[in-house]
Amino acid sequence: PGHGHVDPDTWAPLPEDRRRATWTPARSDIFARYAGIKRRSSRAIAFIEGECVVPEGRGAGRPYKLLPFQRRLLRRSLDAGILQAVWSLPRGAGKTSLTAPLLVFFAFDRPGVTVVAAATGMRGARLAYDKAVSIIRRNPRLLGQCRIHGDATAPRVELPMRGTQLLPLPATEAAIVGQGPSEALVDEVGYVDADTLEAIATGMGKTEGSLLLAIGTPGVGTVRDGEDNPMWRLRKLTGERDIPGLVYLEHAAPPGMDPASPRTWRRANPGLGIFVDPRRVALDYATLPLSRFRQMRLGQWVQQEDAWMLADRWDALVVEPGPVPAGSSVTLGFDGSVSRDTTALVAYDIGAGRIVVLGLWARPSPAPRDWSVPRAEVLGVIDRAFAELDVQLMLADPWHWRTELQGLALTYGDKVLEWNTAAATRMAPATDAFYQAVVKRELTWDGTPELRAHVLSAVARTTPLGSVITKDARRPQHIDALIAAILAYEAARTLAPAPSYAIY
Repeated sequence: PGHGHVDPDTWAPLPEDRRRATWTPARSDIFARYAGIKRRSSRAIAFIEGECVVPEGRGAGRPYKLLPFQRRLLRRSLDAGILQAVWSLPRGAGKTSLTAPLLVFFAFDRPGVTVVAAATGMRGARLAYDKAVSIIRRNPRLLGQCRIHGDATAPRVELPMRGTQLLPLPATEAAIVGQGPSEALVDEVGYVDADTLEAIATGMGKTEGSLLLAIGTPGVGTVRDGEDNPMWRLRKLTGERDIPGLVYLEHAAPPGMDPASPRTWRRANPGLGIFVDPRRVALDYATLPLSRFRQMRLGQWVQQEDAWMLADRWDALVVEPGPVPAGSSVTLGFDGSVSRDTTALVAYDIGAGRIVVLGLWARPSPAPRDWSVPRAEVLGVIDRAFAELDVQLMLADPWHWRTELQGLALTYGDKVLEWNTAAATRMAPATDAFYQAVVKRELTWDGTPELRAHVLSAVARTTPLGSVITKDARRPQHIDALIAAILAYEAARTLAPAPSYAIY
């Protein structure tokens, strides 16, 4: 078959599943043709434009012609000893249209490699993989070297005579560990767990010059589960210092530009009008929340607008590990749950100005279907706190725990008060007071990781009485330890004597 444009309707492809031991690849110069190009990015560009045909959508059936910004991405990622590259691109920038032929290039570039296309789930991983398979099918020169296994359980492309395979995998640690990819492409890295990205990175390096290419749109939130979003963390690292072998490439609109202007859209997305219709972007601007539009269409990190507490602000507090000394005067905050949420008991050491977590009860993973919070254990920890510490006041949200709180009130009297956290008239001033104490660094804390996670997971909802905290519906996480900490601090404020005023 000749080289160049291929009409799939005019030729009969070779059988895709060649199980015969006598199978040999078709005679071809496809490997020697590009081997003489020393610079890897130049080799990739030449291969993609010389062998790959657009399989679908705009330009379908025509050879690839890379845009200038796509060439720049390849040159900055495939050369100069880069081992890990991160591409941050807005939606509609043609990520899949570039990654699919790049996967094909990786499979044909060097012998003995394993090329992995990964994403948050198998469906996402197959987006680029399936398009790569379509590219291979459209060119007999490529197809003649491959065995394509289309079974749903283990889809893959093999180049048997080269010892190479290309396969999709979900970006989970269990799926990735043991694969040892030579080239890995991770899509939507802003939504991938940090442990998974680390598993992929540490599994590489067995092949010289192996590349981990992580691509995505800025994830929902700079912090997830109390830890920096892995994409955000890499962005910060490369902004702080030069790390050999790592590059972070970002296409985004500068923060000061008008989000309503097509000029801003074009600045963020060099593929505007090519990969995405500007009218679609205009409709998104008119209908999406502004923060969501800025994230998806302008490639900007916007959690700063939604987060109740910034990570840098909380992390500026002094950490003083250890339990509260016996006999210390404290106030307590309690937020309880039944089975799905976290139950938290937090103390505020009045003398030291320190927040200390006394107990956290979260649903284990995996958990029995009938699992619930061990109420007797929780009550035991509360009783121990009253026995060992000088508890001045305990504020407790009565939701699901009213019976137990009434029992505690019978034992400890007016030191136990029900405090409805759903009442903005109470919660907004208490939340603002706690926030100001953090900003002014009037608090210290014990360093409990779960407390930090709950603090950074909260988002603010503005009310006429001030801000109240809630979960982000797009990424629901626990905030119960934070609520208990606010209650403990509010209890101490309740005890403080009212200011005296002189009348003249």
